[in-house]
Amino acid sequence: MRASLRALALLIVLFLRAMKNIIIILTVCISGYGIYAWSFLEADASRPVLAIVTDDSYKQIPRFVAKAYLEFSDYSLANEEIDGSPSVPYVATGYDLGNFNNKEILALIDRFIQEGADINAKYEGYSALNGAILANSPGLVEFLLEKGASTNIVVQREGLEYCNGLASLEFAICINNLGKADLSDVIAVLQNKT
Repeated sequence: MRASLRALALLIVLFLRAMKNIIIILTVCISGYGIYAWSFLEADASRPVLAIVTDDSYKQIPRFVAKAYLEFSDYSLANEEIDGSPSVPYVATGYDLGNFNNKEILALIDRFIQEGADINAKYEGYSALNGAILANSPGLVEFLLEKGASTNIVVQREGLEYCNGLASLEFAICINNLGKADLSDVIAVLQNKT
């Protein structure tokens, strides 16, 4: 009896998920808005991502529409470059900035990684982890380490006068010692995870 109740519950959940997707597709496709939204999102690789993570712009494209676009278009999360930069470090740069939604950023990074994006790819000389260190974001540092980010990727930023060529922990200690920021929380996370 319990097995059949579990099976029935599973069927109901699967049915509701399918109905949710059908409702999203119908809402977007039937309206003239759907054509506008799709063409707006297709025009630039950064638009679907920004529509999801940005809280105060792209109001004409609600978050659920951008998420549906990622689900049902041929947008490649694994290989997509956003404004010429690898997706994971590019999206991570918005973490802890006032007008971006941290929860959505983490969800997108997780999805990029699940679909094969390189968590250690560099954006302007920094991996996502090293960028999170520079931004003094211990929550993002911990998240990236849990997802498999390497602490051995060195910072290679042209024109950087200090702390260049260092791996993550050494980079954090160097920035901290310069007095540029108090990175003690970030350093603690790095020391606990390595």
